[in-house]
Amino acid sequence: MGGSVREEDDFTICGPKHMMLRTGPVIMLMEIDWGNEEHRRSMIACLLKSIYVLQNDQRRSVNDKLAPAWWQNFNFRLHRVLEFPCECLCCKCRQNILGANIRSFIYGAIFKYDAPPGRRHPLAPCYIIAFRGTMQNDPTVFSDMLLNLEVLTNGQLGKCRRFQLARNEVAKLLDSIDHGDGRAVAMAGTGMNPDPIVWLAGHSLGASLALDVGQHLMTSAGRNLPAFLFNPPHVSAAPVVQVLGMKEKDKKDMYTSSYKFKYVLGMTFWWSHMKRMEERFEQLSPWVPNIYVHQRDVICKGFIDYFEARRRLSKSSPEVAMVGTMLSFRDMIDAAFGKKSERAYLLPSARLWVNASTRGSAHALKQWWQQQGSDTLMLSSKVYDWS
Repeated sequence: MGGSVREEDDFTICGPKHMMLRTGPVIMLMEIDWGNEEHRRSMIACLLKSIYVLQNDQRRSVNDKLAPAWWQNFNFRLHRVLEFPCECLCCKCRQNILGANIRSFIYGAIFKYDAPPGRRHPLAPCYIIAFRGTMQNDPTVFSDMLLNLEVLTNGQLGKCRRFQLARNEVAKLLDSIDHGDGRAVAMAGTGMNPDPIVWLAGHSLGASLALDVGQHLMTSAGRNLPAFLFNPPHVSAAPVVQVLGMKEKDKKDMYTSSYKFKYVLGMTFWWSHMKRMEERFEQLSPWVPNIYVHQRDVICKGFIDYFEARRRLSKSSPEVAMVGTMLSFRDMIDAAFGKKSERAYLLPSARLWVNASTRGSAHALKQWWQQQGSDTLMLSSKVYDWS
């Protein structure tokens, strides 16, 4: 492991400095205020970071592991590591010819919160399920990039292997809680009420996993799990708009025309698909995931345009805004060939957190555990609901 990678993985060097209390050489973390957005955000981002470090730790000695500090300092313990089998041709050939075991990679983890004795906060979760994004310079990058391609092109992400594994792991955890903890069953929320027991979290590709799991649970079982999605991919015209340097007025006109065109198509040729999406949006509307995006990040900034275009159009053409929000051109093309698909980034409700900083990497996870108002984090938020 290179020195720079090790430094990036060291909690004492790269962790949230604003939450660290130093007494000489000893570092203590201030107790989490679960009602404080900055504490929640910083802590969840650190748990996500620990998954990247867990993967890196596989190449470190037993006494040189760096991942535990990223969760232990927040009174969490590692409940379960989530892994997926390598899907590269080399591993498959070794298995078929030599009968060798296929190596596994870490894509997520389940963390259990161990509250300090007698000081459990009513807003604190019991578990947080976190999914990492793409890892560069790591053997897992091949599988990650294949899945990124699926996210870009495929509306049926629930059929992808890693998405299926994520859904199954969360379902197993919820089932074990429902049948093993009377308190949890009593607290479990459905429909309009969020479930405080289990939280979902993800960064980049991992945010797509968490988004899919949250949507699936809401539409199939009415389970409303709080979700914290950092830099989730949004497939849109945003990268093209940025490259072309379109003026703000031209960009608004483009989105308005797109929404109006989808409205006409939906009302005339794709009525059944539109009604199906309307039913889906009604099911999803009580779920309000926290979505953290950077206005310079072309991977996720499409969420800003998506919600703002709807808000702007709803003032003058509410029906156009509603239909344009529910439909995508690719889903309509699929529907024309009898295929049912729904883009995961089509959402009725969300709390959107936008980082407007001009410093730092726009897609990096590190920005989200920084202090609000710092050089790399200038946050504003807005709730978009389906009312």
